[in-house]
Amino acid sequence: MPATITIQCRDQSRSVPAVWVGENLAVHRPLVKGAPSTAARHWAITHTASGLAACSSFDGPKSAAVNLAKLWDKAFGTMDANNSRAWPYCQTWIADVRLAQWHGTERPNGPILPDHPKPPDVAAAVAAAVGATYEPVGADESGEPFAAAEILPADRVRIVDGWPEVFWRGQWWPVPTVGEVESMVFDSVAESPDGQTVEPDHPESWPSILGIV
Repeated sequence: MPATITIQCRDQSRSVPAVWVGENLAVHRPLVKGAPSTAARHWAITHTASGLAACSSFDGPKSAAVNLAKLWDKAFGTMDANNSRAWPYCQTWIADVRLAQWHGTERPNGPILPDHPKPPDVAAAVAAAVGATYEPVGADESGEPFAAAEILPADRVRIVDGWPEVFWRGQWWPVPTVGEVESMVFDSVAESPDGQTVEPDHPESWPSILGIV
């Protein structure tokens, strides 16, 4: 008898048959109009503890979906489904899902499964490549506000209750911490002051606004 898992749908939870179940992930057919898809290259990967989709639509053979889930099964045990954005491997997972579905003739460069590099790992690798050294931000400094006043013009920075704010798009925005800026610089994504997810070198990213990139 095939294994079944529970997935969370918009209005209710549903039990669906799975083709592979690990400790934290399962591979199954996604629901299409309430019934499991029968398309040859249509799969889903679910975080079993929460029933939420880790990858709601995987375009590829079953073996590719299962292999990806097996590689990431252990790492998903560290994820808090209630705060998935704080999971340090979130962007690496997204990149690896894309790589696993790649149909081109030349596979693009990307994360190496299942190493899950973190921003400090990337920083150290970049430093080594250019013959430099890298010291990660210490715990004491990490929570301090980024020193925007040392980089930006005086009319674009003010201090409110001891914390610097930057003038952007007609409003004042509290600057991120030193640790948050470091993560954005070395990660594959960053945030704009209004909370939008953008590339680190996007004109509206915090690293760009602060004059780092």
